[in-house]
Amino acid sequence: MYEGKKKVRRGEEEEKEEERIGKKNVKVGRHQGEEWKGGSGRTEVGGRGKEGWIRDEEVREMVWKLMKEVRGFKEEVKREGKKRDGENRELREELRKQREERRKEWEEWKREGEEKIKMEERLERWEKWEMEG
Repeated sequence: MYEGKKKVRRGEEEEKEEERIGKKNVKVGRHQGEEWKGGSGRTEVGGRGKEGWIRDEEVREMVWKLMKEVRGFKEEVKREGKKRDGENRELREELRKQREERRKEWEEWKREGEEKIKMEERLERWEKWEMEG
Protein backbone atom coordinates (compact mmCIF):
# COMPACT_ATOMS: atom_id res chain seq x y z
CA MET A 1 0.00 0.00 0.00
CA TYR A 2 2.74 2.39 0.91
CA GLU A 3 4.33 2.01 -2.53
CA GLY A 4 1.06 2.95 -4.22
CA LYS A 5 0.78 6.11 -2.10
CA LYS A 6 4.39 6.94 -2.87
CA LYS A 7 3.71 6.64 -6.60
CA VAL A 8 0.67 8.87 -6.28
CA ARG A 9 2.68 11.47 -4.41
CA ARG A 10 5.43 11.41 -7.03
CA GLY A 11 2.82 11.90 -9.75
CA GLU A 12 1.34 14.86 -7.86
CA GLU A 13 4.79 16.35 -7.39
CA GLU A 14 5.52 16.04 -11.11
CA GLU A 15 2.25 17.77 -11.96
CA LYS A 16 2.99 20.58 -9.51
CA GLU A 17 6.48 20.93 -10.97
CA GLU A 18 5.04 21.25 -14.51
CA GLU A 19 2.56 23.87 -13.35
CA ARG A 20 5.29 25.74 -11.51
CA ILE A 21 7.48 25.88 -14.62
CA GLY A 22 4.49 27.12 -16.59
CA LYS A 23 4.25 24.31 -19.06
CA LYS A 24 0.54 24.07 -19.64
CA ASN A 25 -0.85 21.09 -21.50
CA VAL A 26 -3.18 21.07 -24.47
CA LYS A 27 -5.50 18.18 -25.31
CA VAL A 28 -4.67 16.24 -28.49
CA GLY A 29 -7.83 15.68 -30.49
CA ARG A 30 -9.09 13.96 -33.61
CA HIS A 31 -8.20 17.01 -35.71
CA GLN A 32 -4.55 15.96 -35.52
CA GLY A 33 -5.18 12.68 -37.25
CA GLU A 34 -4.75 10.33 -34.30
CA GLU A 35 -7.37 7.74 -33.52
CA TRP A 36 -9.30 8.73 -30.39
CA LYS A 37 -9.75 5.96 -27.82
CA GLY A 38 -13.03 6.91 -26.16
CA GLY A 39 -12.58 8.85 -22.95
CA SER A 40 -9.36 7.13 -21.90
CA GLY A 41 -7.24 10.24 -22.47
CA ARG A 42 -4.84 8.34 -24.71
CA THR A 43 -4.30 8.49 -28.43
CA GLU A 44 -2.92 5.84 -30.74
CA VAL A 45 0.20 7.08 -32.51
CA GLY A 46 2.23 4.79 -34.75
CA GLY A 47 0.83 1.66 -33.14
CA ARG A 48 1.79 2.56 -29.57
CA GLY A 49 -0.16 4.35 -26.89
CA LYS A 50 0.71 7.94 -26.09
CA GLU A 51 -0.77 10.31 -23.55
CA GLY A 52 -3.43 12.53 -25.04
CA TRP A 53 -1.76 15.68 -23.76
CA ILE A 54 1.03 17.69 -25.38
CA ARG A 55 2.95 20.71 -24.17
CA ASP A 56 2.39 24.29 -25.28
CA GLU A 57 5.85 24.40 -26.87
CA GLU A 58 4.94 21.45 -29.09
CA VAL A 59 1.70 23.16 -30.06
CA ARG A 60 3.54 26.40 -30.84
CA GLU A 61 6.05 24.45 -32.94
CA MET A 62 3.25 22.72 -34.88
CA VAL A 63 1.47 26.03 -35.42
CA TRP A 64 4.73 27.65 -36.56
CA LYS A 65 5.34 24.82 -39.07
CA LEU A 66 1.79 25.09 -40.38
CA MET A 67 2.06 28.88 -40.71
CA LYS A 68 5.33 28.43 -42.61
CA GLU A 69 3.60 25.97 -44.98
CA VAL A 70 0.66 28.34 -45.44
CA ARG A 71 2.99 31.27 -46.13
CA GLY A 72 4.85 29.21 -48.73
CA PHE A 73 1.56 28.11 -50.28
CA LYS A 74 0.31 31.70 -50.46
CA GLU A 75 3.54 32.80 -52.15
CA GLU A 76 3.26 29.93 -54.63
CA VAL A 77 -0.36 30.84 -55.40
CA LYS A 78 0.70 34.46 -55.92
CA ARG A 79 3.49 33.42 -58.31
CA GLU A 80 1.13 31.14 -60.24
CA GLY A 81 -1.44 33.94 -60.42
CA LYS A 82 1.10 36.38 -61.83
CA LYS A 83 2.25 33.76 -64.31
CA ARG A 84 -1.36 33.12 -65.43
CA ASP A 85 -2.03 36.86 -65.64
CA GLY A 86 0.96 37.24 -67.95
CA GLU A 87 -0.19 34.32 -70.10
CA ASN A 88 -3.74 35.71 -70.21
CA ARG A 89 -2.42 39.15 -71.17
CA GLU A 90 -0.44 37.59 -74.03
CA LEU A 91 -3.49 35.64 -75.21
CA ARG A 92 -5.70 38.74 -75.08
CA GLU A 93 -3.12 40.68 -77.10
CA GLU A 94 -2.91 37.87 -79.65
CA LEU A 95 -6.72 37.74 -79.96
CA ARG A 96 -6.85 41.52 -80.36
CA LYS A 97 -4.30 41.33 -83.20
CA GLN A 98 -6.23 38.53 -84.90
CA ARG A 99 -9.49 40.50 -84.65
CA GLU A 100 -7.76 43.57 -86.08
CA GLU A 101 -6.38 41.53 -89.00
CA ARG A 102 -9.82 40.01 -89.72
CA ARG A 103 -11.41 43.46 -89.55
CA LYS A 104 -8.85 44.80 -92.04
CA GLU A 105 -9.40 41.82 -94.35
CA TRP A 106 -13.17 42.30 -94.14
CA GLU A 107 -12.86 46.05 -94.86
CA GLU A 108 -10.62 45.30 -97.85
CA TRP A 109 -13.06 42.66 -99.12
CA LYS A 110 -15.95 45.10 -98.61
CA ARG A 111 -14.09 47.87 -100.46
CA GLU A 112 -13.24 45.52 -103.35
CA GLY A 113 -16.88 44.42 -103.49
CA GLU A 114 -18.12 48.03 -103.53
CA GLU A 115 -15.64 48.91 -106.29
CA LYS A 116 -16.79 45.91 -108.31
CA ILE A 117 -20.44 46.94 -107.87
CA LYS A 118 -19.64 50.52 -108.94
CA MET A 119 -17.78 49.25 -112.01
CA GLU A 120 -20.72 47.00 -112.95
CA GLU A 121 -23.15 49.91 -112.50
CA ARG A 122 -20.94 52.14 -114.70
CA LEU A 123 -20.72 49.39 -117.29
CA GLU A 124 -24.53 49.01 -117.31
CA ARG A 125 -25.01 52.79 -117.65
CA TRP A 126 -22.43 52.89 -120.45
CA GLU A 127 -24.18 50.06 -122.28
CA LYS A 128 -27.57 51.80 -121.88
CA TRP A 129 -26.10 55.08 -123.12
CA GLU A 130 -24.58 53.34 -126.16
CA MET A 131 -27.87 51.64 -127.00
CA GLU A 132 -29.77 54.89 -126.70
CA GLY A 133 -27.21 56.88 -128.51
